[in-house]
Amino acid sequence: MKKSRILIGLISIVIILFGVVTFASHAHSEKLSAESSARSKMSSKKIASSRVSSSSSSAKVASEKANDSIIYLTFDDGPQESTTPQLLKILKKEQVHATFFVTGHGPDSLIKQEYEQGNVIGLHTMTHDYATVYASPAAYFNDLQQISDRVYRLTGERSMMVRVPGGSANQVSHGLMPQILPQLVQKGYKYFDWNISSGDGGYEATAEEPYQHVTTTLVPHSKNVVLMHDTKQTSIDAVQRIIEFGKANGYKFETLNMNSWAPQQISMPQ
Repeated sequence: MKKSRILIGLISIVIILFGVVTFASHAHSEKLSAESSARSKMSSKKIASSRVSSSSSSAKVASEKANDSIIYLTFDDGPQESTTPQLLKILKKEQVHATFFVTGHGPDSLIKQEYEQGNVIGLHTMTHDYATVYASPAAYFNDLQQISDRVYRLTGERSMMVRVPGGSANQVSHGLMPQILPQLVQKGYKYFDWNISSGDGGYEATAEEPYQHVTTTLVPHSKNVVLMHDTKQTSIDAVQRIIEFGKANGYKFETLNMNSWAPQQISMPQ
């Protein structure tokens, strides 16, 4: 009888131990399954996040690429009383700003209007008389100082942006450019040529000519610095269509500043 009780006790202990082991094994399996599920979810989240990040990055690159087609409208030789007001009216209507490299000609009120309308004022020349401007390097800087003073008097700002009369590679300065350009840079000026010409430096019979010159030479996904003259009626008549063409083809319009890339026919370390 005593042996029977002992045997039954041992069997009970074995059954209890088996139950404990089985429960522990089941619990461990559930834990492993839960951990595996959690890892799987985390991995899925990482993949989804990576895809979203990649998609966002691609969208950002595409957006930046879509916005890197830039037109800088720049106008030389003004202001002129008969044409500049027409141009300012068009720019205001289209909500586009331009960069004006002004001279000593025309009424003060027009330079003020250009500035107050949000356009940028740069320096071209006071006299625009090549014989006077390029008589010597000293004569050039004397002329430049005069137009600088005019702009400062009218805007309250000292512009350091220059467009050299005839461009930096001109043939009218009698070989003075190698002397003038380094001094410009040393004095803190930045000079801007152009990489798109409207061709309006000479005679043009209709507005179609500057329009075609500009629109057929614009380069997408690049900076297009367009040279025009607000003293030419044909150019004024072409501006509206040039702006419409630019907007329709994904270009944005900006003004130049001292941090802008400057196309230069003859480059000097800035």
